[in-house]
Amino acid sequence: MSRSAEQQAPLSSETQRLVEHLGRDGYAVYKTSGKTPASLREEGMKYWYLNPGLANLTAEPALLAFKKDPSEFYLRGSYHIPYEDQIRLIPEEQRKVDKKYPDAGLIVRVGHFPEWPELALKHFKAAGVRIHGKDFGYNYTWTDTYGNNKHGAYRALAGCWDGANGFNGNFWGSGSVSPRLRLAHLVVIPRK
Repeated sequence: MSRSAEQQAPLSSETQRLVEHLGRDGYAVYKTSGKTPASLREEGMKYWYLNPGLANLTAEPALLAFKKDPSEFYLRGSYHIPYEDQIRLIPEEQRKVDKKYPDAGLIVRVGHFPEWPELALKHFKAAGVRIHGKDFGYNYTWTDTYGNNKHGAYRALAGCWDGANGFNGNFWGSGSVSPRLRLAHLVVIPRK
């Protein structure tokens, strides 16, 4: 079975129980489809700015979770520090997830840019809340997406979803720091 077909298949009872457990623990869980950020416009996604270099990127379909409480959405201590220091927070978050969900095979990682607009739109439609929006301080998160493969390439950020103007997707210098540029992590849920 292809990865795409696997992601579209119904969840096993084991995976469904894990998804329900994550939900009770404050996670929002969504299946992403691998759509491009530009194609999400057809579903109602608005962009304040979407860099043309990000518009047609895709990511593999996945079952992803994130903390839906704005106070837990961005990793604590991830603001106003360089990305290289932010990603050092990921292993500690992985340890917390492994302790809470032993043997579940969950993977904590930085998101791929195309995942964030799709997750944001799905969550807005399901819960009426804009991740990276007002309740989230109009902040941004770094992604693992670069503008090119050259040393010093700019890295994509996602966020600052102003309801009237739309979601923002752009590139910034990888060494940039800001109190509004934080790191939100995703939890990948394996399908069993």
